[in-house]
Amino acid sequence: CTVKEVLRFMPPVPVLSRTNTKDEMFNGYFIPKNTPLFISIYAIHHDPSIWGDDTEYFNPSRWLNPGITSNTTSYNFIPFSTGPRTCVGIKMGILEVKTILAVIIRNLEFKLVEGFTFGVKWRLKVDDNGRQTWHYLDENDIKNYHQSSIEKYWIGLPFQSKTFEKPKIAFEAAQNGFEFFKQLQTSNGHWACEFSGYKSQL
Repeated sequence: CTVKEVLRFMPPVPVLSRTNTKDEMFNGYFIPKNTPLFISIYAIHHDPSIWGDDTEYFNPSRWLNPGITSNTTSYNFIPFSTGPRTCVGIKMGILEVKTILAVIIRNLEFKLVEGFTFGVKWRLKVDDNGRQTWHYLDENDIKNYHQSSIEKYWIGLPFQSKTFEKPKIAFEAAQNGFEFFKQLQTSNGHWACEFSGYKSQL
């Protein structure tokens, strides 16, 4: 239950990227062929309609609730992706995590570091026109959105147009607290991120 809740609450890969192979209409939007599509695993894993009203809280016991587990599928719990491109190392990865966790718990004692706050600093939000912006989350209430200096973030154009620009990444952000991209790479003291081969330095 604990391992599953860790993977739900803070998925190691928060976003998947895919490209559609043909023109499609989805929810009233025209999506041209070869459009880069971004699927937020984090958003799916924090959807109250799937996980309950306490979705923003770390609660391993939710996995003992038949009302939750009966609705869990390979499309709403996807820490290792799903479908034909599911991570080939999923079984080995889960086994390794369980083994390491058992060894750590058996041999070490833990305590919280005073003043440390754990949580998400930034979240991607999409408006009605298809524009996507990064929002800073207040540490005391992660549901409280705050505009940041990087509100001019675009990852593409609205889907009504036949022409769809390649993803653009333009950030202005301090290194302090920008944890979302920490797992990717650093260069010259700045955070660097990469989406579908298009690289941008923060």
